[in-house]
This record gives sequence, structure tokens and C-alpha cells, in this order.
Amino acid sequence: MKSCLLMLFTLPFNGAGNDVVELKEIGVSLPAAVAGIKYQGRRTFDEKALGYSVAYGNKMCTITLIVYDFDKKNIPNGKDNPLVADQMRRSIEDLKTYATSGVYKNLQPIKGELQLPKPVLEAFSTAGYTFDADGRRSKSFILLTARQQHFFKVRLTQYVVDQSTNDDEVRAFLNTLVKAVSAK
Repeated sequence: MKSCLLMLFTLPFNGAGNDVVELKEIGVSLPAAVAGIKYQGRRTFDEKALGYSVAYGNKMCTITLIVYDFDKKNIPNGKDNPLVADQMRRSIEDLKTYATSGVYKNLQPIKGELQLPKPVLEAFSTAGYTFDADGRRSKSFILLTARQQHFFKVRLTQYVVDQSTNDDEVRAFLNTLVKAVSAK
């Protein structure tokens, strides 16, 4: 199963379409575009436990939203539970596996408090890393929580282009995401 999760970040996504992107298992609806970051497509995994992902992105970032249950039952809502902590540990191990295999170079945890909007830090368990991939510097965040018997993971990678990142666009996207996740 671990190799399936590793492949998640290398698989292509199929077409964009509607004005609203539905993550129905967790009751979340998002616009197809937020602050210049556009819906790229949806991918359903062959193994049901791995769920599906939807991708957003532009030339400055890729944001992958993953909804899955990993064959777990009775997943408590929220970020502060042992099941979410275990999924975060696995996600970090996956990054380290990429680094060991040479896909990522210079993988380093981001030191100090992550520069993410406060509502994001309150809603999600978070981890941040920097690395080099495909000849460009990147900073990457893993956001994890649980909702309606599913894990909800966000993998956000920003690319350093001309020595800058699209922090304003990403903040707008993440604030929109937290509002959607927080809606009842």
C-alpha cells in the first residue's frame, strides 16, 4: 500500500471541468479556481482504501487534496487523534523515501512555526519541508485532519520561481479551504 501512496504524487490528473469541486465523502465543496490556482482534475485509486485525490495548481504550485480511509473504522473527527498522527507520520516517511530514492534532494524540515494562516494551523495537523526536485527549489506542506470517517490530506508544494513563491495565492486558497472544511 505504501508504494501506492508514493505513486500518488507522480500520477497524471485528468481534465478540469465544473465550477464546483465536490469532496462529497467529507461534505466539502470548493470553487474550481481560487486566486489563480485552478482545478486540474480528479483521480480515483484502484485500491478503495486509498480513496481519491483532486489536484489544483498553476506554474507556482501544486495542491493535491486526498480523501481516503486507509481501511480504518471509527476515525474521530479533527486533527488531534492517534489515527491522524499515524497518517502524518506515514506521510513524512513517504517524503523521506522520495529523498532516499533521489527524487527529492536536500530534504529539510522547515524550522519554527510554519508560515500558514492561523485557521489552517487550527484546523489541520501540519508539517513543512523544503527540497529540490526537477532542478528547482520547493517548499512543501502536509496538512491532515479527519472528517466524516475519512482522512483528509492536503499536499501543497510551492515552487521557487525567480526567487519568489506565490504566498498570497496560497493563503487565499488555504483560507477558502478552511472555510469549506469548517462549514457544517
